[in-house]
Amino acid sequence: MLGEAWSELLAQGRVLTYPKGKVLMYQGEAGDRLFSLTKGVVSIVHRGADGSETWLGHRGPGELLGDMSAISGEARNADVVAVSSCTVVSIELARFLEFVGPHGPVFDLLRREHAKRQELDLRLCGGRTLPLIDRLARYVLGLAQNSPTLQVSGCTQQDLAQALGVSRGKLNQALGQLRENGVLEVRRRTITVKNLDALRSMAGSGTP
Repeated sequence: MLGEAWSELLAQGRVLTYPKGKVLMYQGEAGDRLFSLTKGVVSIVHRGADGSETWLGHRGPGELLGDMSAISGEARNADVVAVSSCTVVSIELARFLEFVGPHGPVFDLLRREHAKRQELDLRLCGGRTLPLIDRLARYVLGLAQNSPTLQVSGCTQQDLAQALGVSRGKLNQALGQLRENGVLEVRRRTITVKNLDALRSMAGSGTP
């Protein structure tokens, strides 16, 4: 996502694996490390003082986790929970800050990526009145666009249905339509984007 400079930093990190259901990062803890998600899907959940839970989004391969907390120095504002078995590269904050000193533009890249991520989450959560096919396109695009293979893996159809607030039957109908139109290839626990331009069009301005 961030070019050769970022690849150099990742090479200094530690590879960790987490089973489905495991919390990778806890709300309120210090941002002493970042994770680069290389495999699997995680859910971002904010927990209110009254015990309520607010789902903020999912993240897929190629995404950074804990980056804004590391940059701001503030405590994490949400839990990060493994939706499927996940693999991450863990980077200590001290090493990250030492590295970005001579690579100042990395901070700007991180901020831009974070802004784009927030915009996508807002569009998804704020677009509940849109047709399901459009919301599904937005969701899959958000998870797959940072993957070099344009795939979403490890996330079940039940997970997708819950994220979009629909029944599994309705989700299957929407997935079937995108598959028939050649936009997606759907297999067990894996969705592959076959027509990225069409998916972007549907996610941005309605079904073509």
